[in-house]
Amino acid sequence: MEDQIIEIRGESSDDMKQNVLSGKIATASSESGSNIANNAIDLNLKTRWESQDGKDDPEWIMIDLIDTYIVDEFIITWENVAAKEYKIQVSIDGFE
Repeated sequence: MEDQIIEIRGESSDDMKQNVLSGKIATASSESGSNIANNAIDLNLKTRWESQDGKDDPEWIMIDLIDTYIVDEFIITWENVAAKEYKIQVSIDGFE
């Protein structure tokens, strides 16, 4: 079974390709035990984010990138019990 990991690769203002999630903070609609939101972006396949069991969908995870990036790719590695569907949404202010 693989755990989930999220990577966003793109170019920052210094034009170097990088994983723009490094050092960022994730928040989520819910968490289960030690499976907190930040685990989804820690690049460790032994950790994961898990939403609270029994909550009505949709669940969400949000990552504040702090800066603006040109994103080249978005990689999600799911475990076997992954979401049936998902949306990737972007926002300048986290609300709109």
